[in-house]
Amino acid sequence: MAMTVKIMDGNFRDGHMELAEVNRMALSSAFARTLSLLYQSVQNPQGSDDSSSTWQLEKQRPRSAGFEEADDVVAEKLAQELLCITNKLRDYGAVDEALLQWSYASFLASLALSTANPRVQGYIAKISGICFHS
Repeated sequence: MAMTVKIMDGNFRDGHMELAEVNRMALSSAFARTLSLLYQSVQNPQGSDDSSSTWQLEKQRPRSAGFEEADDVVAEKLAQELLCITNKLRDYGAVDEALLQWSYASFLASLALSTANPRVQGYIAKISGICFHS
């Protein structure tokens, strides 16, 4: 991740407009994917029905406090990643990409605020602040 950010920052800083556009498209795609994964994580903590999901094996096991903690960690990591992507989009002057996608994700905010742990809620509040106040 650090290497990717370094390359993207170099592309942006050096004024390579074509590469800056590639950065923007990659970040926009990453935002959409991470947003979807976060929604799945918060909506269905045991994992999605997608057979490629890393949580597929966990779905077959009975839920316990350990699995709930693991679900919280997954949701928190995804929310943290989404915040990082949002900040990069803002840095590149493309926060409108995040704003558009975030505006369609109001279901996530209400779901997360009613069911997610407080750390995930905090990340969601920060992302909302960046999207709507930049």
